[in-house]
Order: sequence, then C-alpha cells, then structure tokens
Amino acid sequence: MGKKRYVEIKQDEIFPEERHYASHYADFFENSIIGKLTGRLLSGMNVFQFIQNGRIQYYVLYGVLFMLTVFLATLFNWI
Repeated sequence: MGKKRYVEIKQDEIFPEERHYASHYADFFENSIIGKLTGRLLSGMNVFQFIQNGRIQYYVLYGVLFMLTVFLATLFNWI
C-alpha cells in the first residue's frame, strides 16, 4: 500500500506553479517480520537495562564477576 501526496495540474493552467510530490510505500517484510523481530529484541534487551546505572563501582564489580565466571568455566572445562 502506498501513500501519495501531490496537487494535480489543472487543464487550464498554462504555466503551473511549482509543485512537490511525495510518496511512501510500506514494505510488507519490514513491517510484519523485521519490525516484530526488532521490537521483541529491544524489549528483551530492556531487561538488562539495570546494568547501565552510571555507578563506576558496579561496572568494576560486573568486570570482576565476568572474570570470575570465565575462570570457573575454564577450571571445570565448561568452555
């Protein structure tokens, strides 16, 4: 489905004024598939929004916990 906006030229206009034409076509795949996937991805990522809290102490703690997790995972051959 497309939307068009323009002013038609009348038959009696010899020198028509300047006109503008605009059109917009909605893509089926973008609106139905990609849009829904993107929306779900963004709502899923909002669950982890608490990580960006602006406190440096927590950022250091997240780094330490990540390194500890990687260390334990390699120690027990999980990765």
